[in-house]
Amino acid sequence: MKRQMRLQSHRIYFSLLLLLLLSACAPEAQSPAPAATVSPTFARAPTTSATIPPTPAVAETPTRTQYDLSVVFDVENKHVDVGERVTYVNRSGVFLSDLLFVVEPLRWEGAFQLNDIRWADGAPLSGLRLEGIGLRLPLREALAPGRSVGLQMRFELNLPEPAGAFGFTGRQFNFTDWYPYLPAYDPQQGWLVHTPAYVGEHQAYDVADYHVEWAWADPVHALILAASAAPQEIGGELHFELRAARCFSLSASEEYEVISAQEGPWNVRAYVFPEHAAAGETAVKVAVEALTLFDEILTPYPYDGLTIVEADFFDGLETSGLFFLDQTYFDSYDEYPTGWLTTLVAHETSHQWWHTLVGSDQAAEPWLDEALATYSERLFYEFRHPEWLDWWWYRRVDIFHPQGMIDGRVYDYEDFRDYVDAVYLRGVRFLEGLRMRIGDEAFFKFLKAYAQFGDGKLLTARDFFQVLAGISDEDISEITLEYFDSAP
Repeated sequence: MKRQMRLQSHRIYFSLLLLLLLSACAPEAQSPAPAATVSPTFARAPTTSATIPPTPAVAETPTRTQYDLSVVFDVENKHVDVGERVTYVNRSGVFLSDLLFVVEPLRWEGAFQLNDIRWADGAPLSGLRLEGIGLRLPLREALAPGRSVGLQMRFELNLPEPAGAFGFTGRQFNFTDWYPYLPAYDPQQGWLVHTPAYVGEHQAYDVADYHVEWAWADPVHALILAASAAPQEIGGELHFELRAARCFSLSASEEYEVISAQEGPWNVRAYVFPEHAAAGETAVKVAVEALTLFDEILTPYPYDGLTIVEADFFDGLETSGLFFLDQTYFDSYDEYPTGWLTTLVAHETSHQWWHTLVGSDQAAEPWLDEALATYSERLFYEFRHPEWLDWWWYRRVDIFHPQGMIDGRVYDYEDFRDYVDAVYLRGVRFLEGLRMRIGDEAFFKFLKAYAQFGDGKLLTARDFFQVLAGISDEDISEITLEYFDSAP
């Protein structure tokens, strides 16, 4: 399920714009010294400053973009100091003349301040300009396909309230899309950057490797920290590694109760509020069942664990290695395996395939991940709890009498109900009709082939139907005309 987006007006405050004008747009030979609060050597300052991670020692160009983030979180002041090093690998297949960083925290007034940005070798930048929530950076020379370029930056976050997946609420601090990142690049459209919609997500993530170092400004105020990967404690800091991911998310609270289970190579962790411990145990159980199923019928699960976070905001959100789920579903938990908690944990778990493994442009073609994730609920009940499959069809789909074409953009739906009915529920009916037409053997062969083909890529509807055509030659035009505005 998706969180409902509410756009917030904001302004880019003067200090950021002034910094960009003075330190980035001036000719390199006349660039002024960095602001006094920024160390030009990026050494760790006393107590609260984050260091720029060192340049990774690699003998050759990495195959994926690398993000190295060093974080110091001041809980009392809700302030975050971050050093970031990026090694961007051009996987677009074309030469690139610039980079465009997406900075989602700029959507909140005063939430983001850029203190310094320069090339990985320490040379100053020239020509950096602000475009909405994007920072566009001309490259010193065109970047060939397969080649890489490195940058380093220092920035601060002042967490906003009230907030959802980014910022803080009365019970938790949430960090999604909290660092500048480079989105997917399409040779025809350029950098895939979209504005938020009232419903759904709008990001188009590339795949990357993450190394995150996390420290508390004052260990006395350390919180319980949930993250996209399990931590390793080194020298009083928490270190996280996540490879081949679309993003890296965290959540912190003093209230979390941690429930975990080990299933083979996977550790599934739920971070829930104390009053929902029993529901948290069920959430872990369902996630384990779903992981083992999708690992078998799709492709192997790529990580060694999965994190579930009870969210103090509407409604839910998938990220790589971690998902949020609204506390409403934990609070209304009554029994297993019926109920929304079971259904939606299965849904969000499947997003590790239909979001992280197989990427898509969430604003332009939301059905590619949401229809498949909702159909994965159907598969969960079919294979794990077949006696409840009819209940699922009625309670999840039929009772709503869904209408609408499934191939709209997130901007094309008037409200949350219309969006879910068309993209999720009619999307399920499309996939069920497809399955009936080509048969079970071809259908499951297609799901596996699509997951394998899309591993680490950003796929489109064209890719979906091209993979399908390689599996089955059945005529599906009647089905697509029923569910698609634009015939594939």
